Amino acid sequence: MTTLAILRLSEEAKGYKALKRDLAASFWSDREAYNNGKNDYIRAVMSKARCS
Repeated sequence: MTTLAILRLSEEAKGYKALKRDLAASFWSDREAYNNGKNDYIRAVMSKARCS
């Protein structure tokens, strides 16, 4: 894995961590909404990975 790929992965991980924190605060009692909130982000990251 190249340094650029590692840095990109690190940035994606930071974004995912922030998203999860925000969703947990908003949907602390609704696990389904919390999980659904992650879907678009995960799809976007997966799409970027396929294009790389």
